[in-house]
Amino acid sequence: MATIVHGFTVSLATKVKQLGHFLQFLLLSLKMRLDWPSLIAQSLVFLPSVDLNSHTFIPECFFELPIRQFYLHWTTAVVPVLVVALLAHILDKFMKRKIGRARKEEERKLRWRCRGQVRRCAMTVFVLMFSPAAAMIIRAFACQYTLSTDVVLDHTDNIFLYDQQHTCSEMPFQIIQALSLLYLVLVVILLPLGLLFWILRLRKFNLLKQNLATQGWMYESYRRRFCVLEPVVMMRKVLSVLLTDLYPLQ
Repeated sequence: MATIVHGFTVSLATKVKQLGHFLQFLLLSLKMRLDWPSLIAQSLVFLPSVDLNSHTFIPECFFELPIRQFYLHWTTAVVPVLVVALLAHILDKFMKRKIGRARKEEERKLRWRCRGQVRRCAMTVFVLMFSPAAAMIIRAFACQYTLSTDVVLDHTDNIFLYDQQHTCSEMPFQIIQALSLLYLVLVVILLPLGLLFWILRLRKFNLLKQNLATQGWMYESYRRRFCVLEPVVMMRKVLSVLLTDLYPLQ
């Protein structure tokens, strides 16, 4: 009801992101190679659904997949992030033109408010999808020749460690790895660092409050002292994926 009356407010966006962070970190903790008590594993069986990809619906349980599971999981984790970013960019440009055409100041403020809610919504969705996408991107490099692990029986081929029936030398997998490398550099590494640098720059020159309407979607969920927490949490998730997914395979 509050969303209908007030729109997608800062308070609501913060609660959604905090809940998503908690569930995703809990899921990453359960991926650690430990002998978890059966009661904990059974009570948290719903957790894979927070990945917001094909792990949520598990299509392989209902029909035979025409492609490998990893390809499906990779596509449904990475592509939606890019689609959300593209749609948000297009909608933001459209609303920018509408603001420029506004004649009255009150109308301009109202449209700026709508534009801010769109940016806030896009940032929230991106933050929630960042962890599963980063996990699949990093997992694409879990190959025998990359990690030099001894957990495989066949050392003569570049075995994919998450599905040892397939190899990383296949052409489709090579394409996936090339796209993953590009996504890893631009989105998983440079984007959080860019957000961190930009927010710190705004705080240094005391521009956080002044630019709240235009750039607040990057830091408005936190106070001035913790304004960089969003990119820090994103980088922490990447580190958690490395520790819970790749490191135990070595």
